[in-house]
Amino acid sequence: MQQDNIQYNPYGSVQIPPEQLRVGFGMRFLAWIVDVVLLLIISGVATVFLVKSGITVPMVNPESSSDVENMYRLMGIPADDASMYASIIAVYTYALVLITFGYSLISAMFGASPGKMMLGLIVAHADGSRGSISLWVRRWAVRDASAYLQVLALLPALAFLDLIGTFIGLIIFVGCFMAASQSRLALHDRIAQTAVFRRSDVY
Repeated sequence: MQQDNIQYNPYGSVQIPPEQLRVGFGMRFLAWIVDVVLLLIISGVATVFLVKSGITVPMVNPESSSDVENMYRLMGIPADDASMYASIIAVYTYALVLITFGYSLISAMFGASPGKMMLGLIVAHADGSRGSISLWVRRWAVRDASAYLQVLALLPALAFLDLIGTFIGLIIFVGCFMAASQSRLALHDRIAQTAVFRRSDVY
């Protein structure tokens, strides 16, 4: 019996439709959890190192520093300690923003974050063909827009970009749930024309 619907990939073997090979929401969410945990750990270690080195930074919003100190005082914490805790939070904020930006560049250069690498995943073209740095950078420019906008927002004159970055980040985050659909494409995948696959399924 003739089967006209069979497709073949460039290597001559039967080709499974790419949407069936794409990695869905569950595995991608697990990779995201791994990345978040790694980011928090790295940022925490960096904060301890910076604080012990005597390095301090001002809060991006000076009013936030005052609010944090007042909150600690209301909790009965002495003024000197409240000021110290506010300073630590400022250092952690800077460290987290900068490290998140640097961390995001890994995906742009290698097509996968450390979390995805640990799970054997990689970003490729939506049809399953192998990606390139240009493709990965394009996806990074969409998916991680909040990361580089928040770095720019550390400059007082560009502080307004923090709100824009947060808004874009929220849209991208909500768009990630689109990966639970049959197409297994998140919003940023649709914009960048990419998808996530297991490394062994990319040709």
